Amino acid sequence: YGGSAQGLRIIIWGSAVSEELVGDLKLQLFFGKEERNQFTGIIEKEDLPQGSAKEPLLIINYPKLKLPSGFVYVLGRSQPGFYYQEQIKDRIDTWFDNQLNLFVRGTMVGSGETELNVALVPEVNPEAGKVLFQTKIMTIPKLRRPLKALNSNSIYPQLRALNQPHILFALVVLNKITRDVIRELFEEWHEVIAPDQKGLYEVSLTMPGEQVAKIKHLKAKRLAKSKQWQDYTWSFTSCVNFKMSLTNFSNPQEIFNSFYEMNHTSGFGLFNTSTYEQRLPLGDQTAPQVLFWLNAANNKEWDQKAERRLTLLVDRLMAETNGIQGMMARWAYPPGDPGSHNTIYEDICGIHTSHISQRWSRRFLRGIAETLWLGKDLNQKLGEQTYLKRIAEIALIGKGIRLSLKETGKLDDLEQILEPLLANAENWQEFISEGYWHKEFYESGD
Repeated sequence: YGGSAQGLRIIIWGSAVSEELVGDLKLQLFFGKEERNQFTGIIEKEDLPQGSAKEPLLIINYPKLKLPSGFVYVLGRSQPGFYYQEQIKDRIDTWFDNQLNLFVRGTMVGSGETELNVALVPEVNPEAGKVLFQTKIMTIPKLRRPLKALNSNSIYPQLRALNQPHILFALVVLNKITRDVIRELFEEWHEVIAPDQKGLYEVSLTMPGEQVAKIKHLKAKRLAKSKQWQDYTWSFTSCVNFKMSLTNFSNPQEIFNSFYEMNHTSGFGLFNTSTYEQRLPLGDQTAPQVLFWLNAANNKEWDQKAERRLTLLVDRLMAETNGIQGMMARWAYPPGDPGSHNTIYEDICGIHTSHISQRWSRRFLRGIAETLWLGKDLNQKLGEQTYLKRIAEIALIGKGIRLSLKETGKLDDLEQILEPLLANAENWQEFISEGYWHKEFYESGD
């Protein structure tokens, strides 16, 4: 916002420094577009001075550094009106040229949750010009890598999400939507995630032919008794997507004002894939699916109770609907539209849109987790279970089984035993070549 000046001090502190969970900190500081960089390029500082022993600080002084004028200072505050294309381009170029970018990089030393604070303090008018950045960091010593993972650096964001036990969720793949059973299970899960009946649900519903979901709201305390909820349940067999995300707010405006996607703590939903049937090979059927999730906000007791309750809900869903498969896991997994995208595990393995096919779901697992449900087809393909019994508890559920990893068991070992039921990117490509999008191809006339 301000004019140009000279001199900058960078201060870094927090538990990442004091507990030495992050080491070899390096700073990279540059301005604007790379080709218009008016500074020497990149400043790297490897041997940073140590602050006081009580609260270690990393302080870096750049007394000769010339700071550019702020974007608003150069252009003036935005005024309502029409801008020509050339004016817009000039404003964008000025915005880039007057950015100061600071990158802080480090090497993981230990594991755990930590925080890192960075303050930029100009020499001129420091109180008005200082800027503070606060970041939460989770360090993981080694990322577990799925057996069929792609050999690509692009999967690291998904690998990190797979290794962070952040959200408890369950995904269940069904033969068909059974309205009454799903309604009852959703109401039971509502009692788990909203025990005090406080908060507001944001409801997202997409019907066939609609490109955009309709968004409405429903108070948690009114869910089971409201006509609005009953109307939603009648849409289960005909909708494309249905999702209810519980927030901590009391009215829709509070959600809108708070970047609501960060506050959807828990919820449930279904993805009714029947509208995608025309995309499948002849003889295949769609596989609707149900999703439950909970962010217990580090409340271990609540999380454990919810896990036990969720296990029973999925048991019932698998048994009463003759379910194809299910899984319960803890990942840093934003549920989004239930089932309208792949699981993180599938993303890592290079598998896309497999969720709409019953044939695929009867042949391959959607992921590996500590608790899995295998329907009749997958159970038969599994075959001999001698080694499996050594690391997992096996319970009969309907026509299939539930696998629960023992405390002494390892997820890598479970994955190795279930390897015949796991798909890779090549399996997915073969599935496509056998006729995926079959009807759509012929209807296009190509």
